[in-house]
Amino acid sequence: MEQGSEPTEPAKTEIDALIALHGQRQYEAVVARGGELAIRFPRAAQIHNVLGSSNAALGRHDAAMAHFREAIALKPDLVSAYNNLGNLLNGMERYEDAVAQYRRAIDIKPDYANALFNMGNALKALGRAEDAVAAYEQALAIKPDHHVALNNLGNTLKGLRRFAAAASYLERALRIRPDYAEAHYNLGLILMELDRPIEAAASFRQALAINPGHVDAHIGLGKALTESRDLAGTIAAYDTVLRLRPDYDAIRAEKLHLHARICDWETVAAEARHMPNLGVSGDIVAPYTLLVMEDEPARARLRA
Repeated sequence: MEQGSEPTEPAKTEIDALIALHGQRQYEAVVARGGELAIRFPRAAQIHNVLGSSNAALGRHDAAMAHFREAIALKPDLVSAYNNLGNLLNGMERYEDAVAQYRRAIDIKPDYANALFNMGNALKALGRAEDAVAAYEQALAIKPDHHVALNNLGNTLKGLRRFAAAASYLERALRIRPDYAEAHYNLGLILMELDRPIEAAASFRQALAINPGHVDAHIGLGKALTESRDLAGTIAAYDTVLRLRPDYDAIRAEKLHLHARICDWETVAAEARHMPNLGVSGDIVAPYTLLVMEDEPARARLRA
């Protein structure tokens, strides 16, 4: 720098303070402070990168995109800006555009595990499951303890019906993060596919011990208990679902069907007020669930 000339970059402490504010979710403060810094240092790419991230968090997509593109124009090798722009596009469901940005980041930094992981998510959203698997595997080759990548890879393999491999990745995720409720839940789904309902129920229960409000895990537990012939346990699980989601008609209909299966006609009678609307207005319900309890042909046709 020539003597007397103005610096083109802010002090590192100023950038660090801006990043810290973003980490504390003080996004408006970042926009205000970062805007001032961007006026003083118009060629500082990292300021635009942080401004893009905070604007994205505030849902200001156009402003975020402009800042990320400015960061890239100022510093074409700033890989985090490509990754952040990819995340913005991914959140906007512009998955092909997101993949293109992740690829640009990876071309510059082939060992960029987060960009590979994010690209896997976008590829999965595009229905390109095999490509997603490859991206997740590359991310894990670089960062083997990336528990979310292990979970997402397991989920993607489940969709490809590679259940044994899927289970192994989820088990790895849980060795790293035993309190990862979503991985316990996903493992439960895979164990159900492998016809291991007792183990599946244990996985769903572990998910619920961590996150008692996980509605899908309560449903999974109910289905696992049905397969284990514990209908009372299933009913209890579905009772919890309906406490959490009183409008979940498909589960209400399934629960009524279970009460009928165990000849609990008292409960069926008590719940009869719900029956006319189930599967007629609101959520779709399985048609078989109410046939034994109601013989109204018009409503049966609507449910079919």
